[in-house]
Amino acid sequence: MNRNPRNKGKDKDHNVYRLRKVSFWEKYGVQRFPYRGRHRYSPFAYQSKDGGIIISNDVFGLTIRQFDRIYKACLDRRKTRERNIINLRYPDKTSDEYLEYLQYSTDYIQDYVTWSGNNLTERNLYEHLVNTAGTEIDMRKRQQLFLTHDMIQNEIMLKLGSKLTEITAGSLAEGLDIPGSDIDIMYVIKDVDVIRDVNNIIYPVQRTTLVMETDYEYPGFTRLRLLAGGERESSFTPPGCFEVTRKGLYLSVNTFVSNIKKMHHHHYIVSSHGPCLTDHSQNVDYAYCLRRKIRTDNNEILKHVLYSTNCDGIDGLIQNVRQYDNVNPRLLSNQLGTSFITLDLLFYRISHLTFARLSDISQCLKLLDITEHLIQSKSSAFIVDVCKYHHTEISQYAAQLFPTQTVTTERYNMHKHCHKHLQDGIKANAVSGWLLYASFYYVTGQFNITLRLTDYVLSRCSPEMILLGGQNCHDRHVNYYRNHVHSTMTLRDKMRMAVVNNVRYVQHSSLIPQELQLEVSDHYIVVPPIVMSNFLRFLCYHHTGDFFNRQQALYDLCSTVKGRHSIDVNTLSMSMTILGVCCEISNDMKTADQCYKEALQCECYICATAKTRRSKL
Repeated sequence: MNRNPRNKGKDKDHNVYRLRKVSFWEKYGVQRFPYRGRHRYSPFAYQSKDGGIIISNDVFGLTIRQFDRIYKACLDRRKTRERNIINLRYPDKTSDEYLEYLQYSTDYIQDYVTWSGNNLTERNLYEHLVNTAGTEIDMRKRQQLFLTHDMIQNEIMLKLGSKLTEITAGSLAEGLDIPGSDIDIMYVIKDVDVIRDVNNIIYPVQRTTLVMETDYEYPGFTRLRLLAGGERESSFTPPGCFEVTRKGLYLSVNTFVSNIKKMHHHHYIVSSHGPCLTDHSQNVDYAYCLRRKIRTDNNEILKHVLYSTNCDGIDGLIQNVRQYDNVNPRLLSNQLGTSFITLDLLFYRISHLTFARLSDISQCLKLLDITEHLIQSKSSAFIVDVCKYHHTEISQYAAQLFPTQTVTTERYNMHKHCHKHLQDGIKANAVSGWLLYASFYYVTGQFNITLRLTDYVLSRCSPEMILLGGQNCHDRHVNYYRNHVHSTMTLRDKMRMAVVNNVRYVQHSSLIPQELQLEVSDHYIVVPPIVMSNFLRFLCYHHTGDFFNRQQALYDLCSTVKGRHSIDVNTLSMSMTILGVCCEISNDMKTADQCYKEALQCECYICATAKTRRSKL
């Protein structure tokens, strides 16, 4: 081959037709790039028959291998610092964004944990903790469950003008549902301030203000001295709660707790549990707290501490306590095959800590708007279902707060709105919504429909079904629930299938039978579904003159109450009172007196009207 053609220089210097050659590199935007190593031949690009580009003497292979090495090194660094990256992206582990990350993360759903060694003791301990406390996503859902509950509950308390803020605390609120755990509720008093020293007081004093003083006789304890009474006296710290000493007025813990017990727990029997109050079964502890006003410089110190833990989070704490080998801290996702049941049972356990104190329709409508907003904003399917349940529960209360109208047109409009909320209320669980519907037809004089609805409720009630708010859930209840629900069902469907709830009548309820108006004159009441069903059947047969069936309904009611079928300690006194009302209607005054007497001797909740009714016999 002639490597030096004679016309080479001529062609280079002379372009006869003024044409410029466009190379494939330029035409297709291919650019030269530096690469390490030496190749025998230079790369060449030419056009294929189909119009594409063919590159010979490919140098891209080398570059791709270099890219693979860099990419893998990047992945290794990311895996090593994975927890730091996650802590930076999601500093709030109870946020919707982090819960969504856990739900859809492909790494999280792996059913194994990476271990660098063969330490079986640590591995067995780790798996035991997972089986006991649950997976991470279970813990985060529990935390969001309590946060959502507190959010709605505090909105209700704000609408009612309460001076308290409710905070669910303790291990349960932190996401640890360990056998034997009780429910801890803190009520922060908003109209009393506590300061560290007298220099922190701000004038003019608007609220009762207490100053902290170190108690040298009891190390670790603090005494609270009254510094200023404020413009208005707080009902939580009346003058009788203070002890007079030579140094001033000091708050007495025992008197303070006793005053709280009289103010907020006069319907329920509670006992002192240290500085707290606990219910009869010791399942719920109530702590009434005074808030301390923190100075700005203290706030900055706290912010600095919190900021310093953002990167390492709990992992940094673990590394300081005990050095692990390189344990991946992700919890197993399928160790608990029925973890959804555990989470459901926790929700059913705390669901009775709710909102029956509502007494105005406008409050209910505003709360319905709030729950609708939560439904739209939450990403977790379980939390969305919890919000939907609260929406149906508030609808049940709203249906009871429409005023009674005498004009036909106005009565029709009210009934139309009432039906809308009752329709939503029947989605809450298997029976309570239907019983409110039965009460509606009873107060409107439609006794036949009431009887059909009560028969349906009685057919749905089973002693194996889970009772909302029940603190003692036995194996037979769990087995019944497991056999009737599955993980793909929504919370609403599961509750309609296997859960019952007591029916709640708010104060001055328009759906309560006339015979029980006295019970809702000052407070809301809670009635077991079987008791209310038999009571409505008794009343319907009484008004229709069917005395044989009325006697049968009274017998069924008496058997239910005396045998305590599906009746817990919190509703026994009300059930005995209702039985006494039926005996009084039947002119059996002796039995009615005995029922009212037993209602006043119950262990936990005592129906206040039993004493009034007994005095009128």
